[in-house]
Amino acid sequence: MTDIPTNNDSLDKLGFCAFRNFLSADELKKHISILDDIYKKIGRKSDKFIHLEQHREAWEIIFNDRMLDVLRSLLGPKIHYLHDASFRYSEEQGTSLAFSQTECPVMWHRDNPCRRFGKGPDWDKNEPYSVVTAVIYLTPYNENKSGVNVIPFSHKKTYTLSNMLRLIHEKTKNIPFLTKLRNLFPNFVGINVRTNPGDLIIFKSNLYHTALPFRNLRHAVYFHYGLDNKHSKNWMNYFHKHRAFTHYKIDDKDESKYDEFFDLLKRKDIFIPLPEKKESIEASSIPKQEREELRKN
Repeated sequence: MTDIPTNNDSLDKLGFCAFRNFLSADELKKHISILDDIYKKIGRKSDKFIHLEQHREAWEIIFNDRMLDVLRSLLGPKIHYLHDASFRYSEEQGTSLAFSQTECPVMWHRDNPCRRFGKGPDWDKNEPYSVVTAVIYLTPYNENKSGVNVIPFSHKKTYTLSNMLRLIHEKTKNIPFLTKLRNLFPNFVGINVRTNPGDLIIFKSNLYHTALPFRNLRHAVYFHYGLDNKHSKNWMNYFHKHRAFTHYKIDDKDESKYDEFFDLLKRKDIFIPLPEKKESIEASSIPKQEREELRKN
């Protein structure tokens, strides 16, 4: 399916919504400048996730009042920041703000802990899922095919035509000569949401999605927000305690930054405590590559 306009009402029904030209030209220029300076400052490191909490100059991106207002209109008046705001870069490119690689593999996935439909607390019918992924895109579609493919209703239904095609795609991922054919799947599976600089895309974190097969470099910033309930607490426990590649660290040499950052969260009324210890989550799963990394460590 092709790109379609979306609105606030589509988050619950379809699982996603889009806000075109969300950032003004001035905001966009400022955000890119801040992120570019951070990349140059840290240099090339093995960790491709750059956590914005660690960089005071990027905090204003996290505390964008208009984005918080949009999230409140979608989820409810009492939203919480789940201690995750990041962008990624590629060592291979050696270019500031480079995201991933020159040819992005198509791989549908969910962002929530319990990724098998109907298994675990994420699918409790008595407490609708309330964690969202918000993405601000910073590069144009016509240059690098920037965007995301989403499978509508996959946050509510397990069997759809798109889901069956996604499963076929997953089962053939280790067959090299099918790579080009597999990268055509987004044209038939789900909806291609093509993005341009300043676009804001928000989707339920238990919705199947994947980056569109893109060329060159793609720049985007990711956030996670939710309500004060078990879904948000499980999400934080999962990503801050279970996953191999994530960590929460502002600056070990200046612990006062923690207090300053948390105070800002409280003033914006979006603070929720981080989990103190690792708790088991029924039916949660960790991607195979990360499981292997965890075993090595």
